[in-house]
Amino acid sequence: MTYPKNIPSVRDGLQSYPPPTGIADSFAAAISQPSPVKMIVDCYDLLKGAESLDVEGQKLLCGCAWLINTNVWFGKAEEALQTLLDVAPTLPANPEPEAPPEE
Repeated sequence: MTYPKNIPSVRDGLQSYPPPTGIADSFAAAISQPSPVKMIVDCYDLLKGAESLDVEGQKLLCGCAWLINTNVWFGKAEEALQTLLDVAPTLPANPEPEAPPEE
């Protein structure tokens, strides 16, 4: 399982992610936050509460949770850790790297 683990990767992923219909308007407002930390925390809250997320959404949720937990943002470290422990194991395994072509 791989998910983004730094601010630029999470920010870029969130900005290009098409959110579920139920949170689309709130998500658009969240990603327009001038502070990347506030943007990530707001998006985390929205993604965590979404009824269903595709794999990309789950990866972004894990990336947000990892950053929040690691940096203890907004007093949400424990909550973010629990989210990470709940969601990360459900992500598909990393695909096996392709073998280099034989010469």
